[in-house]
Parts: sequence; C-alpha cells; structure tokens
Amino acid sequence: MTRLLLATLLSASVLSGAAHAQAPACAAALPAEAKLIYDAVAAAPATGSLRDRVTAETKALVEAGQVKRMSARSSATAAGECLKDAG
Repeated sequence: MTRLLLATLLSASVLSGAAHAQAPACAAALPAEAKLIYDAVAAAPATGSLRDRVTAETKALVEAGQVKRMSARSSATAAGECLKDAG
C-alpha cells in the first residue's frame, strides 16, 4: 500500500514537472512581441481569467509602444497558448 501511494505521488510529480518544463521551451520559441506579452502575464498576479490577463497586458504593451497594434492579436494568441500549456 505504501509503495503504491509513493508511486502515485512520484508519477504526479513527474507529470507536473514535465508540464512546467514545456512552458520555458514554448516561451523561448515565441517571437519577440509574444515573448513580451508572455513575460508580462507570467510576472503579474493571477487575477481573473487567462484571457482577461493576456488582453490587459497586451493592451498595456500596445499603449506603451512595445507591441504593434497590427500584430497584437497574433502575438497575444501565441503567448496565451504557451501560458495555457504552462497551466
């Protein structure tokens, strides 16, 4: 019984670690603007839905001139997918 519990906990830990290991790889492959959005959302407190957080950070970065209005949607989508995978 103890071995089964230990094996289950270890498996959950390994799977969780694999999901978090994917996030940096995904983020590293993002284009520059999407990476800016990803970093801003990841650094901000997690309040509200992921979509709302990505939207708010993207708007702020557009207003600051760091993300172009024309590419904001595609950059936000790419960043959001990485963030969603990071779970």
